[in-house]
Amino acid sequence: MLQKLPTPLISQVRNLFFALLVLLLPSQLGLHFWPIWSMPLGQRIDYLSPTLYLTDIVILLGLFVEILIYRSRLNRLPKISFKLLALVVAMVLFAVFNSYYSISPAVSVYKWLKLTEFVILFFWIKKNYQMIKSSNYWLIGLAIALFYESVLAWWQFLAQSSIGGIWYWLGERTFNSNTLGIAVAQIMEGLHLRPYGTFPHPNTLAGFLVVGTLVLLIESKLLTRLTRLVLILSFSTLLITLSRTGIILGTFSFGVLLLFKLRQKSTVLFLILLAIFLLTSLPILSSLGTEQESFRVRQQLNTIAIDNWENGRVIGSGLGTSPLYSLNNSLKTTNYSLYGQPPHNIYLLLLSEIGFPGLILIGLFVFLARRRVQKKYLPVIFFFLATGLFDHYWLTVQQGQLLLVLILALFFTAPPDKPH
Repeated sequence: MLQKLPTPLISQVRNLFFALLVLLLPSQLGLHFWPIWSMPLGQRIDYLSPTLYLTDIVILLGLFVEILIYRSRLNRLPKISFKLLALVVAMVLFAVFNSYYSISPAVSVYKWLKLTEFVILFFWIKKNYQMIKSSNYWLIGLAIALFYESVLAWWQFLAQSSIGGIWYWLGERTFNSNTLGIAVAQIMEGLHLRPYGTFPHPNTLAGFLVVGTLVLLIESKLLTRLTRLVLILSFSTLLITLSRTGIILGTFSFGVLLLFKLRQKSTVLFLILLAIFLLTSLPILSSLGTEQESFRVRQQLNTIAIDNWENGRVIGSGLGTSPLYSLNNSLKTTNYSLYGQPPHNIYLLLLSEIGFPGLILIGLFVFLARRRVQKKYLPVIFFFLATGLFDHYWLTVQQGQLLLVLILALFFTAPPDKPH
């Protein structure tokens, strides 16, 4: 019986589950299902497909362990504040109405169920914060994840194709520089494949590299040789993703964080290296050939989201339905990969899918959680908010969603006040 195990052993089990989740966070290995509502106009849309990811299985296993540990206490309701209870009831009612009046109720029901999974994970991390802080397992898992993603990205960049083999089982998709819809950049006079790692897009890989290295810097009390190696490798990999927002906003976030850590002897050196990195990368980024069609279509998608909100229902078109906009509107593009895309702005995405009532409920949640925050995570929060102006992966991609949940849980869970 797990509930009869010694408390230290239970903590070890939880630590291992959380470390495994962080280690596998970059993986997009999953089993896709294709019901009729996930294939509008006969076209398969990944964003609409119900998918059981490897990381979902880890979360469900962790939840199962928690139930086994506490099953003898399930007859006792946990203490919950009236404000939080009222907010939960309001969110449930809103989810019902948002799904019922959605332009695709099945899609919205699935997305609300996914959101429920992430909310449970959020509160699990908050509840076990002290246990997580006392263990370095999850930081080791994060460092390994950054390492293997960097190695794979460099391998793909040099080979100008996917690698296959064991990487397939971590979620790498099969592609090369000639694959239709693949992300390439014009460097000098040639087209070069932008590395994906095990992510659905190079921009998502860049976001993971930035957030992962920021967390390592925040949580690592001492910068060991291994930590420095991972940081240097991640920085170099960030450059070859050729993600403008990731490199520029990421470098700014690193600079702000390092200024907070000026007491460390190595910080000045890192700031100098950071300045050199930015000065080196800016000329490279400015010389890249830009995909004019991609920028134009992104603008169209954002405009469609605004129109959808202005002409739609008060409670939005339904959670998760934004990929349907480009299919229901005439996009002037020859790139099929741009069809079925959400707006590349998380604020417009939320406004169009859940309307002002949903945004108000999110605001109330933030207001209730505002009292205890970890200010050291502000550079990471800035990176989320800033990149959200230009991309959507924090809300639409499994890896981005898990990263967002992890950071928000750590940000809104400050350590308890020390007794005087």
